[in-house]
Amino acid sequence: MDSARFLITSKEPENCEKCGCKLSSFFVEKEGLAPQKRALCCYNCGLALILNINSPNIYKVSTIHEFYEELKKDYEKKIQGQNQDFKNVNIDEIPNFDEDYNEFDDDQISIENDFDILTENLDNEEQKSIDSNSVATVAMVKSYEKITLDYSPLISEFIGIMLGDGHLSEERNVTSVALNRVDDPEYVKYVFKMMKKIFPMHYIQVLGTPYFCSKCNNTHTQNDSIYLDHLNYSFLKRGIGEEKGIHLQLRTVSAHDALTNLGLIPGNKVQNKIKVPSLILESKNDLLKIKCLKGLFDTDGTIFVKDVFNKKNQKHYPLLSIKFANGSRPLVESFAILCSDLEIHKSEVLGPYKYKAGEIYEFHIRNKFDVRAFINLIDPQKIKEPFRFFYLGCRLLYLSCSNNIINQINDRIKVDFPREWDRRYSKEFSLYLTKLCEKFFLDNGIKEILGFKFAGEISKDMILEAIHKSLDYRESIFKAFLEYYKKFPNEENSFYYAHFPEVDKTVIRNCKMRARRLIYEESLNNISEE
Repeated sequence: MDSARFLITSKEPENCEKCGCKLSSFFVEKEGLAPQKRALCCYNCGLALILNINSPNIYKVSTIHEFYEELKKDYEKKIQGQNQDFKNVNIDEIPNFDEDYNEFDDDQISIENDFDILTENLDNEEQKSIDSNSVATVAMVKSYEKITLDYSPLISEFIGIMLGDGHLSEERNVTSVALNRVDDPEYVKYVFKMMKKIFPMHYIQVLGTPYFCSKCNNTHTQNDSIYLDHLNYSFLKRGIGEEKGIHLQLRTVSAHDALTNLGLIPGNKVQNKIKVPSLILESKNDLLKIKCLKGLFDTDGTIFVKDVFNKKNQKHYPLLSIKFANGSRPLVESFAILCSDLEIHKSEVLGPYKYKAGEIYEFHIRNKFDVRAFINLIDPQKIKEPFRFFYLGCRLLYLSCSNNIINQINDRIKVDFPREWDRRYSKEFSLYLTKLCEKFFLDNGIKEILGFKFAGEISKDMILEAIHKSLDYRESIFKAFLEYYKKFPNEENSFYYAHFPEVDKTVIRNCKMRARRLIYEESLNNISEE
């Protein structure tokens, strides 16, 4: 046995002997069997320690490229019918989610679809595109994998996410996004898939926040292997502790450097007074601005229902409002500039306001026409979250009822949730509010809600109609404009003004940008289906 090519150890290595980075386990799944560990890989320098299945303490010292070549031979055997139990390859430490979250299974790298991506980029030192629709260019410079990300709508949105809830370590080895696994589970999946698309060759660690473990009466940290083992990686499941946080992490220098090259700053975002990179702020491409706004709003933005009470006529007027808040004033100012450039809303940045965590600056959009323009144009994921969707809709529904019903519901909420902070959006409060509204609507003999029959259950159609009504929604105008725009996509704004004289010019411009965004996203979907 050649000692230079083999490593004999009684304990599984944790760190790469070349660069010191943490090694990632590489699993292969087989029909009817549990995933089987095949190698330990370092995605920083390309080292691979291939496990000898018959002798678990012996590792073959190789490279990721050579390891992929061995897997390619397995794949070739499979398609020739000689190895039918070979299913797929998963290079990520992806949790085994339950049936409620099996959509993540689509994100596991399939050797049938992605093997050429995994191997071709390691063949040459020259730069190669990951695929025809790629957002990244990869070059192998000796043992360092250099990733170049070009500004695109997808990258622009991810920059917004990183500016809001992301973090780049000063040590260059961690890229992390902190999200809410309980209240925003769909958005966790959305960001996870986005990171997989941007960095398809890198594993994404899914880590929860520290919590008290009843199994060993101890508080585990998020990097504690015992903590991960006890949770079995099921971070989106209920009942694993009170903490809602979840971290999606990339632990590679190449991914970290690719993002800093785009203008993101490592370290404390508030102290560094981060802002949107100038290449987006000064871009003439409105799609970049739209997508960056979306990433910012989905992370640090809020959409809520403001109850405006008119003392003269004693009526409640519920209005949807938008707020963006952050500890970095330059970032909030960047948000305001983007809204102004897209002719959504022009306003001043408010603050600072004192909070326990420090000072916060805010930007508000209250006018319903501006709120409508923002939602239509930006298309935020936040409003699509099922629990938040019902929370907003139920607030609009009951605040549109008689004062008697409004007072009954408000009084009951104050008893069950005495702290005003607890009445903000959460999955728990959304489910509570939905059941409470259904009960009081039924008790007060309400049989119809916004044209829909009510028999004790609030439907999705009722919620959607309440939101549309609140925004004075005129979707028919946009549909007519979209059909016209598809026929004449390159005309000046004045051309469209002449054909839609009954609509304000700002509305037409927003319709045009919204149509461009939809056509762009449709083209991406068509390419991915092909």
